[in-house]
Amino acid sequence: MSIFQPHGQYSMSVSGRIFHVKCKGAWNAETMKLYASDALERTKHLFGQPWAMISDIDEWELATPDVEPILIWLLDQGVKNGLVREAVVNNHGRIKLKQFNVSMPNDPRFERKMFTTEVLAKEWLSNEGFVY
Repeated sequence: MSIFQPHGQYSMSVSGRIFHVKCKGAWNAETMKLYASDALERTKHLFGQPWAMISDIDEWELATPDVEPILIWLLDQGVKNGLVREAVVNNHGRIKLKQFNVSMPNDPRFERKMFTTEVLAKEWLSNEGFVY
């Protein structure tokens, strides 16, 4: 058990074959562990078929470095279980993308694109066969 309290917030939902996440604030490993557990629980019914994700990080801030290995592991689990597209929404701050992009999986089936609005992200996913 950690002596630290979770910092940062998230909300998540699933619509069809799209997992939608909104991240806020500065995250630490405790928040990332809770997020990983919740994300796996929310998406397990999608496993075995292609699915997509919208990651809205517009209000997310930099995370502590101990978040990165958990993020990498979680995304790897998603890709192993059918995650093929990720639309990242961010219109505030490019520096956080460096930390976020550390999680890029090495799988030719997976594609991540960056968007400034959720509308553009949903449009791309729709064109890829994932209707919100």
